[in-house]
Amino acid sequence: MSKISDKTPNFKLGEGAENETNVIGLPVLETLRRKRRTVMWVGGVIAAVVVVMLVLWFSPLLAVKNINVHGTKLSNAETLTSKLDSFKGTPLPQVSSERVLKLLQEDPTVQDVVVQAQTPATLDVQVIEYVPVAIRRDENGENLVAADGHVLVPATKEHAQSLPLIELPAGNQDQAVFSAVTTVLGELRADVRSQLTSATASTIDSVQLKLSDGRTIVWGSAADGAKKAAVLEALLTVDPKESGQTIDVSSPDHPVTK
Repeated sequence: MSKISDKTPNFKLGEGAENETNVIGLPVLETLRRKRRTVMWVGGVIAAVVVVMLVLWFSPLLAVKNINVHGTKLSNAETLTSKLDSFKGTPLPQVSSERVLKLLQEDPTVQDVVVQAQTPATLDVQVIEYVPVAIRRDENGENLVAADGHVLVPATKEHAQSLPLIELPAGNQDQAVFSAVTTVLGELRADVRSQLTSATASTIDSVQLKLSDGRTIVWGSAADGAKKAAVLEALLTVDPKESGQTIDVSSPDHPVTK
């Protein structure tokens, strides 16, 4: 009869544990290596971009040599261009719209600018001017004014044919009243303003407009300007013989003609 060995098998737990650790550890280490390579690659790309940007930012190869100003109707393009001469020699990436506008805002006609770099060395500046809404007549002569009431440039005969004249009662120098009138005129489309001959008010709530055909528009205050302008445009399409001599839009929900 054979004897069954009573020897207990000698398992090396330490070695088994070590092998198990190795099996689990290899994928973890590989993942870490991949992450490290990705981070290094991204960091390299960012560093390269930064270097390129710094080179462009300071490069004399992109220095401004020519300045092109356009979009002017009221102001003089040559005068505005001369105000920007200080940018010549400055790398194009350093010239922002804010910097250009800061120099040109001394001109009362300039409202905003759009600046673009045209390689290799041209700075393109599109000027956005304030829109004149009326002609102001005072001791300084006749001048164009914007919707916010500030004076733009002297008016010409051509302007007189397309813009109303603001006529305030004699001695009325109230800037609030004047601003109410210009604000109202600013709500109107250019083709509607061209039909007006004058605008007046004695208080901020009593703005009235006069059409070239003699009719009067009672506007009231500057409140609800957009709604009043829309109602007025609709009423102007009605035959004057039917609408009467007065168009009252002071209450735009209930306009009156008589």
